[in-house]
Amino acid sequence: MNFNNLKTASPILENHLDDIVRNMKPLIVNQIFEPSHYDDMFILNTQAHARLDQMAQQFEVVCNGLNENEGQAIQTMDQSASLIRSNLIQVKEQLEKLAVY
Repeated sequence: MNFNNLKTASPILENHLDDIVRNMKPLIVNQIFEPSHYDDMFILNTQAHARLDQMAQQFEVVCNGLNENEGQAIQTMDQSASLIRSNLIQVKEQLEKLAVY
């Protein structure tokens, strides 16, 4: 449910939603950025980075093992590995965008 749906659901919200949001902003900001919440977000983001790095390292070990072998199945798996590498990079970029330092 978004703000537009809320506005149509209640005449009070229709006329005063902007004021309500403006008045609630300090509370919302406090809840989101309260030090304990900020610390939790920082810890979770750091853990996500560490897990992603670990996955990437393990993935490279597997890929190196595959590259030492030959055959169509291995080549197909290597092509799939390229897509997975690309996806890992995208996940890392998204994590970096979410990082709050």
